[in-house]
Amino acid sequence: MIPANCCCCRVWPPASTPRAWRVATCSSTPSATRGGASGIGAVAAGLPVLALAGDRPLARMGAGLSAFLGLDELVCPTMQAYIDTAVDLATDAQRRRDVRRRLDEAVRRTGLFDPRRIASALEDVAGA
Repeated sequence: MIPANCCCCRVWPPASTPRAWRVATCSSTPSATRGGASGIGAVAAGLPVLALAGDRPLARMGAGLSAFLGLDELVCPTMQAYIDTAVDLATDAQRRRDVRRRLDEAVRRTGLFDPRRIASALEDVAGA
């Protein structure tokens, strides 16, 4: 049985995305073609990204984001592992707090949203 605070949507983002992010346990990318902009938006809102690993570049975006942030346990190799992890996050308040705390620390540590780091990386690529 899926708990009431565990929500899956067929279309992402739903019309209420900003509001949903404020009350959600985590963002999820169960589709083989999701996880890019929606994943970055979720992390910016302080939500971990639960991802189903895929075999195509687009399918790996959410998984890559979670792995980059050191949250490898949120990258699920199978749909059953994805469901089990989602239910566990929805029902284990301490685990949710721990994952969100580690997410906040990782965002700061990696400089994910630091404009100077981003500009510097772009300059390095351009050879400036």
